[in-house]
Amino acid sequence: MNEINSGDIKRPSKKGLIIMGVILLAVIIVGFYFVMSKPAPQPTANAVQSPQTVNQKVKLADTKYGKDSYLISSETLSPEAQTAISGFNISRVVNPDGSINMVLIALNPEYQNQNYHLAPGQSLYFIETYAGDDNPPKGEGPSLMDDKAVIVDQDGYPVSPLPAR
Repeated sequence: MNEINSGDIKRPSKKGLIIMGVILLAVIIVGFYFVMSKPAPQPTANAVQSPQTVNQKVKLADTKYGKDSYLISSETLSPEAQTAISGFNISRVVNPDGSINMVLIALNPEYQNQNYHLAPGQSLYFIETYAGDDNPPKGEGPSLMDDKAVIVDQDGYPVSPLPAR
C-alpha cells in the first residue's frame, strides 16, 4: 500500500490562498446580490390570499354571499339563521374581555367542527348557499363546500376568508 508522506503534499502559497479567498468572497457577494435583487413573488389567480388582502375592500353584504349569510353570533338566532345552521349545534362562550369563542359542532359525520374566536365588536355569519343540503333528498349527497362561517368586523368587512366556490 502506498503511504502518503506529508512532505509530498503541496500546500498552496500565501498568494494562492489570497486569490482563492478573493474569488470566494466575490462569489458570495454576487450570489447575495442576485438573491436580494430578485423581485418578491406576485400572487397568482390560484394563490390563497390572506384575509387582509382578500376581503377588506368589500362588505360581506355586498359579496355574492351576502344574501346567503346569516348572523349566528348573537344570543338569539333568526328563524332563517336557525334553518341555515341546521347541520350544526352552536357552542357560544363570552369571555371576560368581551371576546366570544364559538364552536360549530357538526351533526353530520361528513362535516367538520368549526372553531372561531371573535374579538369584541366582531360578528360571525354562517354562509349557506344551498339550503336543505344538510338533509338532502334520498339519493343526493350533502353539499359540504358551502357550510362555512365568516368573521366580520364592526363595519361589515370580512376578517376571515370567504368560502371558495
